[in-house]
Amino acid sequence: MPKLTAEQKTAPSEVIAALQRLGVLIPREDAVAESLRSAPEVASRLAPALERVRQMLPDAALSLEPYTDPESGETLLVVYARFPEYSEVSLQRMDEAQQAFAAAFQDTIDFPLLTTDFKPPNAPPSPAAGRLSSGRRPH
Repeated sequence: MPKLTAEQKTAPSEVIAALQRLGVLIPREDAVAESLRSAPEVASRLAPALERVRQMLPDAALSLEPYTDPESGETLLVVYARFPEYSEVSLQRMDEAQQAFAAAFQDTIDFPLLTTDFKPPNAPPSPAAGRLSSGRRPH
């Protein structure tokens, strides 16, 4: 079997496929792929980081979505963790997962966020513009 190059390992389609195997929903694949193309340092770390989050939050539905800041127009990737039930325990686990997720991107400039919008797991994708409703950002 031929050895994959760094570019092949981080091709957006491969990253998206790996995330889908982890059960991560990606409602806007084209927009996510574009973000990954413009940030190869994020693309190469995203699947391992979300694999760790999946282990820490097995009951959460994870959805990777582009988010456009309404003030700056800047687009970034956001992973929403949606729980069947929200409690102090689930929010504590969320905080721990946010720390682990952020650590995977500690030396990158534009990194994705892991947050929650307090919606149920089967909620439709969040709007592409608007504020992050949880106010929770990685530490």
